[in-house]
Amino acid sequence: MTNITSRLQAIKATSASRQEVLKQIWKTRGPDALFRLLEREPAARENGIAEELRGEASELALYQTSAVERLVEMAEAIEGFREAVDRFACVETMADLLEAYKARPLCHGTNFNRLVGAFWLDALRDGDTTMVANLRRAMRVLSKVYAAMQEISTSGRLKPEDWARKIVASEILRDPKFHEFIDSRAHFLATQNNPHAEAFAKLATFIRTCSRVAPGIVQMKDRNDGAPIEGPIKVHIPVSPEHAELWFLVSRDFGKLAEGLANDVASGSRTIQNCMDEAAQFAARNPSPHQLDAGDDEKTIEIFLASAFLEQLLRLSKPPVIVDALEAYARLSETGYWSIRCLFRLCRH
Repeated sequence: MTNITSRLQAIKATSASRQEVLKQIWKTRGPDALFRLLEREPAARENGIAEELRGEASELALYQTSAVERLVEMAEAIEGFREAVDRFACVETMADLLEAYKARPLCHGTNFNRLVGAFWLDALRDGDTTMVANLRRAMRVLSKVYAAMQEISTSGRLKPEDWARKIVASEILRDPKFHEFIDSRAHFLATQNNPHAEAFAKLATFIRTCSRVAPGIVQMKDRNDGAPIEGPIKVHIPVSPEHAELWFLVSRDFGKLAEGLANDVASGSRTIQNCMDEAAQFAARNPSPHQLDAGDDEKTIEIFLASAFLEQLLRLSKPPVIVDALEAYARLSETGYWSIRCLFRLCRH
């Protein structure tokens, strides 16, 4: 509390008067500069500022058209910023937060949280306990969102079944409104040509997909461990139908490798097991940042690639080879790496 008091005293000592702020607003060029002024000067956030700007605009209407337009623009911007903060103060749930940010996408901007903090200090200074409490409540909701995003970004460090349990146990990670919120942030950043837009879009896709498959994975693991799970377990395909059907292609380079290995098996120059071993080492010989960031262990990647090769072998070979390939596939699919971990590897591709 001492730090907050000191900060309030410092703001009071250095802040401009209402008249000085009106002069600064007059000279301000554009909403971005106004945003910084609002964040910096308490007088700019006072009630009635927008009305004064409109009054000045009315007085100048007969003389300076450009000045009138600028004053009206500033008034509208100030009203918009205040409405955004007031809407944010009403947030109680994830759904409320999503609607507030959809109504005012500028809330996704990096400066908005600082502006909220400035209005919170104003409320604290003025003794507006209701506003203080409302903003604190809304910030708690937003803090949960940031914490959940951090959990997603570091999920690769967890075992797939542990990550699935975390999702199932978390109210926010499996909330479709949370997924849509990340999507809305990606869209806003894209409109600003922000390089982080793609990362947020991928984050939303990843957690949405994981949320669909996590319950089935947890139930399968529990049943394998002897838990009494009655009835069938519903498992969602973690990708689009087209992607699911062609999962074994992996990449263009891997496709070329698998085709060559299939030809070697067909000609009898190499065994299926020998070709499976080579296919399994594809990622180790051709590392990519995406694979390194996925958090999979080496064995999971090898099993996945060996399975992808066998899938292609089944589609490219004649009946005698297909029989041997099915036997190899059956042995491979019985491993725990395929039954649990490969589901999440499909999510990441």
